[in-house]
Amino acid sequence: MSDLTWIGSLDVHAWTLDQMNREMSHVADSSVKQAKMLNFEKSCFDKKISTYGQLDNLFATLKQNLQAVTTAFAPNFQVSSSNSAVATTQLVDSSSASAGSHTLIVTQLAQAESLTSKNYVVSNSSTPLNMSETLTLSVGAVNFPVPIATTDSIQAIADNINQGASENNLGITASVISTSPGNFQLMIASTSTGTANQVVVSESGSGSNALALQEIIPAKDAEFSYDGIGFTGQSSNSNIMIQGLNISLLSLAPTPGITINVSPTSQVATTTTALQNLITTYNQIDSVIEQAQAAGQNTDTTLSLVLSVLQNVMKSYTSGSGNMYNSLGSIGISQDDPKNHIIEMNIGGEKTLVSLYGQLTLDTGALSIALSSNFNSIQSLLTDASSGIFTKLSNSLTIDLTSPTSGSIRKLLDNSEQSAESGLEGIMTEISEGKDQLEETKQSLLAKYANLEGMLEKLKMQSLMLTQQIAMMSSSH
Repeated sequence: MSDLTWIGSLDVHAWTLDQMNREMSHVADSSVKQAKMLNFEKSCFDKKISTYGQLDNLFATLKQNLQAVTTAFAPNFQVSSSNSAVATTQLVDSSSASAGSHTLIVTQLAQAESLTSKNYVVSNSSTPLNMSETLTLSVGAVNFPVPIATTDSIQAIADNINQGASENNLGITASVISTSPGNFQLMIASTSTGTANQVVVSESGSGSNALALQEIIPAKDAEFSYDGIGFTGQSSNSNIMIQGLNISLLSLAPTPGITINVSPTSQVATTTTALQNLITTYNQIDSVIEQAQAAGQNTDTTLSLVLSVLQNVMKSYTSGSGNMYNSLGSIGISQDDPKNHIIEMNIGGEKTLVSLYGQLTLDTGALSIALSSNFNSIQSLLTDASSGIFTKLSNSLTIDLTSPTSGSIRKLLDNSEQSAESGLEGIMTEISEGKDQLEETKQSLLAKYANLEGMLEKLKMQSLMLTQQIAMMSSSH
């Protein structure tokens, strides 16, 4: 009897709920451990991707800095005219410029052609001229006809010419001028100077049926000489290119002409600025990599290889007979004391001081002396096509580093970033699947213990009925 009473006093719902909670707690603990591991891996991938993104932007800037250094070493000149009323000059191509004093003699300015018709005595410019013919206008190989009817006025003819010129993209303009009250003439002019833009006119009519157009201003080309060499040009302004200069002719200057002075300018300041910008970007790259390694990414072989390649290039030497400038250190660019580059980082939840060991510093005084004393040697040291240090640095961004499989810095970063993104995607999938699996397990346990609770309730009812039957049998005896 005593062996059966336990079921009768059992709180089935509380008991099954307790059992289910115990099992769910065990499942949840396992899930939390798995989630922590996955979230840690996700955090590592997030940090990698963030680091690669920063480096991607910085290497793009470094590439621009390298180009700026090359440009800074290119020859630069200052140009002036001894008489700006005769000609103005502008340097547009330093590589073609020739330093010195040059003689400019201007014998003729470019001129646009103009033509006028005979005089018409009419009450106003809208009065019909009562003439009929076809006027044909051409510039070069392009021409267009202008039919003239008896009802057309001198203004209507001008309007038709302008419309035809616009439709045929010809540089011709027509207008009506009043020479005195009641006297009108048609003027046709080229919109561009030079003999190549001369307007050729033909008329089908004659006498009263013809405009009788006559040239009043002929088309002319600009004619001048530069250091004794003769030139012609369709325009006097902005289209004359000689030895890297854009020359605009403003007035005549016969012999002896005027002087165009082309003098080299100092490149020390611009070169120093370009080098300082490059070093700043290089230091930012070094800082990102060193901080990533200090924060736990020291096992990332991509970062180690990139930093190693950069440091090896920047520490390299160039050979040269008797050349004292054969390294960055010889021109004032050197590795700075780590004590000058201590930063505070949050590592493992604690604030930690980290020294950066790969930072470079620029001694502008030493660089200025080097540039002033031997500019060409410094240019060769840094930008020589085969041995220049910055040429090597530029190549490291685009060509193979150590083997065909390792690729360039750009390729390494791209591949590593893609790998990190793929790994992150896998982790996110595992996290999502883990959540789904945990929910399925919970539902399975709920169903399991709901079924168990039902079975125990049934057993409890059967136990009570059996107890009652035994009690009734005992009382009847």
